[in-house]
Amino acid sequence: MSNLQSRATVKSELDRLTLEFFRSVSFTVGNVPDYQHIPLFVEQGLLIKNVGPIPDNSTVSQFIAPRHKSVRAGALTDFEESELSETTAWRPLKALQSTGSPFS
Repeated sequence: MSNLQSRATVKSELDRLTLEFFRSVSFTVGNVPDYQHIPLFVEQGLLIKNVGPIPDNSTVSQFIAPRHKSVRAGALTDFEESELSETTAWRPLKALQSTGSPFS
């Protein structure tokens, strides 16, 4: 697989995961999302909202907490999270050489 194909595969998977997350937190009137069982993330996973001069980083729990509170209170009855635009940036990886010793 070429580097270009590899990037396309990774980009496709990132797009799929993003869409799945948005579907997990979005809901229409009369429905509520299962906030306790949102797939996709490890406990340490971060959501990064990169709008404005300083990125807004949050864990999935931090993202969900205010929405969940509003849903329970009846203040939020309809919610759709979507992506208006995106940029996927690639950083070059330094080549690693094995000397027979474990990497640290």
